[in-house]
Amino acid sequence: MEDRRAFVLPPSALALVFMGAALHAASITVLFLASRVIMGLGGFVATGGPYEIAHPAPDWIAAIPLSFFVGGAALGIHWLGARRGGGFSLLPFMWIAVFLSLGVAFLEAGIGSPSAGGLVWTWL
Repeated sequence: MEDRRAFVLPPSALALVFMGAALHAASITVLFLASRVIMGLGGFVATGGPYEIAHPAPDWIAAIPLSFFVGGAALGIHWLGARRGGGFSLLPFMWIAVFLSLGVAFLEAGIGSPSAGGLVWTWL
């Protein structure tokens, strides 16, 4: 007779997996939306310094590097939960999601730029 014990995933591992995935999704969303705004301003912004600033940086510009750090921490949290639970990690797919979302932002800026009046080859 076979031993059919149910596999029980530890609740802490499940919480870490979902928390890591949710934080990663939030960081991708912030990065995607912020990059679209910056691309709409011409792709470069600055703040301070001795020279005239043609494109001032928005007040929330710190959200971009913060999203990198939160996304990296989220990947670690997800990996830890998957390891504790004995399952597989979605890390490769999460990295694909980051670069795919940024690729879509560049594609949208290159094709649908109303200020340039057509295709913007530098964004493509």
